[in-house]
Amino acid sequence: MLNGAITFFWSYLERAEKHRDKLESNKNKIYVEWAQTYLSEEYRSLVEELRKIIDEQAHFINFEEATKIFRLACKYKYLFWDMAYRTET
Repeated sequence: MLNGAITFFWSYLERAEKHRDKLESNKNKIYVEWAQTYLSEEYRSLVEELRKIIDEQAHFINFEEATKIFRLACKYKYLFWDMAYRTET
């Protein structure tokens, strides 16, 4: 499951970098503060460390199993955000 979790850390950093310029015009201070977390040096360092772990352990990874875990993690992440979007309780 670690591989799936690391992928989400990594993707949040990439999304934050892609949309960095949009934060300047966003008037929602709470959102901007939250989104800037993913642009911080601390977060970037965390992602780099997690990626190193995966790279160093790649020879132990069963990629077929890792793919199943990643897909399941994606499904749960989607369901989480879908529930929030629909304001489900």
